[in-house]
Amino acid sequence: MPNAIINGFIDWQEMDHQHVKVTITYEGLTVSLIFKFDKHGLVQTFSTSERPCITLDGKIIHIDWSAHYQNYAKQKDLILLTRFQAIWHYDDGTLFILMIAMLI
Repeated sequence: MPNAIINGFIDWQEMDHQHVKVTITYEGLTVSLIFKFDKHGLVQTFSTSERPCITLDGKIIHIDWSAHYQNYAKQKDLILLTRFQAIWHYDDGTLFILMIAMLI
């Protein structure tokens, strides 16, 4: 959502040379994410503790969630993400992992 950056919906706060806290506020809802970048400026991971999840009994809870960027490929002048892993981190230690591979 590139237009969100210029519309003031996103606030970036540098935490250190590898981490940025991003807070997105839109129509009364706010969520924060932590992005980690490698030495080349590519995203390695992002995470939040505010990801909604529906439990088996129908309740909505917020749990830790992270995305791990696992592979990039260069196509012409673009660097494109080709594979990432989404992980839901439940309080009991259970993980639900979804692997996504993108064809370019």
